[in-house]
Amino acid sequence: FRKRILNVLRAVFLDRKYRFGLALILSVLPTVMIGYLFSDFFDELSSHLWIVVFTLTIIGLLMIRFGRNVVASINNETQVGPKNAIIVGLAQVLALIPGVSRSGITMLGGINRGFSVETAANFSFLMAAPTILGAIIHTLLFKDGIDFIRDNGAVFWYGNLASLVLGLMAVGVMMKLLKKYGLAVFGWYRLGLGALLGILLITKVI
Repeated sequence: FRKRILNVLRAVFLDRKYRFGLALILSVLPTVMIGYLFSDFFDELSSHLWIVVFTLTIIGLLMIRFGRNVVASINNETQVGPKNAIIVGLAQVLALIPGVSRSGITMLGGINRGFSVETAANFSFLMAAPTILGAIIHTLLFKDGIDFIRDNGAVFWYGNLASLVLGLMAVGVMMKLLKKYGLAVFGWYRLGLGALLGILLITKVI
């Protein structure tokens, strides 16, 4: 996505075209605001694994049912306007709940606003850049984050390196699957994972 990111920066800072840059900013504002105001609440949810089973299952069903559009009216991410950006941004807020895939829920929101599957995926990943940057800044601004990095340097750097390498591989595979099957294939995966986690909880393996 480096070319797309550079095109966005070029449009904003060199060509003085702010429409898509504004759309990206609007898409992340709901998550930033709600995540900041209710961070303790969402942290508490993380300790309840049955919530993860529920969200894996529900979002999986939605992906299977609504994860592929028949006719798309928005076939390029630069066509995404402020209104649709805010709606997809509100969908991203749901990803603060454990078990809700950030990329999955934003793509689902985009597809159901008339985005083509590829456009929904592209916009979702472009949204990730400012979202992750915000999370990094949040970590660096608070003492707990700085302390964690200082006390767990090896974990921090190796973890980020592994995330980078595996993330790049996963995105490549994911884009090919999306073009061919839409979100439905990931919906079935989520149903299977939710069922497995439910069985492990019922049998008290975890």
